[in-house]
Amino acid sequence: MEMKAMMCREEEASRECKHVYTKVLEMGDENHDLFKKLPDGFKEKFTQEILSRTSPADVMRLSLVSKSFRASANSDVVWDTFIPPDHRRLALQRNKTFDSSKRLFWYLCCTTELFWSDYPVSGQRCWLDKWSGKIILYIDHKSLAITQLDTDYWKKSDNEPLLGHVIWLEVCGRIPTSRLSPGTTYEAYLVFFLSQYVCYGFHIPIETCVGIPGEESTKAIIHLDPRIAESKSYHHYQKKYTSRELTIVDADSIEVIEVKLGEYFNKKGENRDVEITLKEVKSGRPKCGARFIGIEMRPKQA
Repeated sequence: MEMKAMMCREEEASRECKHVYTKVLEMGDENHDLFKKLPDGFKEKFTQEILSRTSPADVMRLSLVSKSFRASANSDVVWDTFIPPDHRRLALQRNKTFDSSKRLFWYLCCTTELFWSDYPVSGQRCWLDKWSGKIILYIDHKSLAITQLDTDYWKKSDNEPLLGHVIWLEVCGRIPTSRLSPGTTYEAYLVFFLSQYVCYGFHIPIETCVGIPGEESTKAIIHLDPRIAESKSYHHYQKKYTSRELTIVDADSIEVIEVKLGEYFNKKGENRDVEITLKEVKSGRPKCGARFIGIEMRPKQA
């Protein structure tokens, strides 16, 4: 109950701040700047407080409203609120220096390799979402538990396992909630691609589950075949990833597919593992030709 009350208070405060700057936007004329009516010493703190309760995208938009907003939109006080403490520490450990918190924030949004070796679990990386400032977490195939991966049913490559010929398909990944942004709804996406030569069996429905084992979770039915997914309006996209993003050294870019597995709301103060699973063990039909790259947890866009 206390957590819900706290969330309600924060949402109410955020709505009040957004109401204020919405009124400023409606005025639109520099000669009628609302902040001219405020005491000089109060203007900067007031605008910084408003901006720090929004998002990076809102800060950039509001910097165009007036000179008062523009000055505060570049201040370290505002951008410090968007930078998780661990991220700042890890950036400093790598001897990275920045002349402002704003530059540090954009660096943390652009890099995908900064935290590869800093996480306690192998195969995890993270960066910040430039729109919301929330953490995006990615785990590669080395951190996934794949049924019968050590058998001849799976053909191994240097970078990702290639599905050979299996009847049972089970993939499971675990992500520590302490590494995600608190009070945020996340979407889990499987990143993979299908062989151009031999590929079959992915028209069969696959069950997915995202959540804390033994507690409430989101379940769904997906198809890895893009043609089936598009006909059924699944969250299924083709996306180009660079070799830097996928740590693939033998190609400049590669067309991969990502499919939404489910959602998870990360509560404040949680320190558990959220489990992400997909399996198909009922049909008894063979499946062949998929290469699983990893799973990405990203904040849900409003």
